[in-house]
Amino acid sequence: MKWGQALFSEAEGAYSPETGVPVAMSDKVFGENTDGMELFVIEGKEVIVINSEYANPKINLPEASEGKAQSAEEVQLLQNIQGVTVMEIANGASGYEVVVDSPFNRRITHDSPMTFDGPAAGSDLLKTAADPSGMAGLGTMNNCGSGRTLWGTYLTC
Repeated sequence: MKWGQALFSEAEGAYSPETGVPVAMSDKVFGENTDGMELFVIEGKEVIVINSEYANPKINLPEASEGKAQSAEEVQLLQNIQGVTVMEIANGASGYEVVVDSPFNRRITHDSPMTFDGPAAGSDLLKTAADPSGMAGLGTMNNCGSGRTLWGTYLTC
């Protein structure tokens, strides 16, 4: 798998070595700068979960930006190429490939809605003006550590 590879058919061909990925497709492709990864077998399908720890602004932004986001759109692009990629893979004629449009495929970015669970859910420490219930947050970023839990889920931080 490589940065910019489509997870969904609408993003096929969106990546260009010269221009990267357009913002509108940046949450529909494989993320950048991966490190943690786990393979799961779900309903007989092979699903990989992979962290995308950080973005390379000097590579992903226009040269005129000099590696510093100049607009909200450029900030959104950098946020979308980080996070977590979940994708189904299958062994085909050319080896393992992404199963484009798999119902397992998804990207978890800075803006992905999250629901808190467990003892901390609803805590005053999680309450904000945007979520006075303390039950919801947004996304993930700079994920470096990860691993499979004892109960078969993926933990990333």
